[in-house]
Amino acid sequence: MSLSECLAGRGVSVGELADLLVWLPPGSAFWRSVGGPMALSEASQAGRLVSHTLTMIAWSEGGRKGPKPEEIPAPPYAHEKRAEREQADRQAAAHKRRQANRKN
Repeated sequence: MSLSECLAGRGVSVGELADLLVWLPPGSAFWRSVGGPMALSEASQAGRLVSHTLTMIAWSEGGRKGPKPEEIPAPPYAHEKRAEREQADRQAAAHKRRQANRKN
């Protein structure tokens, strides 16, 4: 059964569902599953900003020695994490094949 068929019985179109999803607040379960900057709630974003600001003040007051503190990167998107995991799996499988061929 497709999503369209499921929604047809409830009178909700795919477009209406997309509209509802887009307006979900940052940090909601949907956005956390998607990843990226919207995966962080407003409180998390504020905490990250405060943390970075305090780190920058400490670095500045400490004579600006060492590398400049970088902002904390946003969480990766789910498809990026999946692609990295698939790449690692392919590399592990290739390594396993090479080791098996070496034994023969």
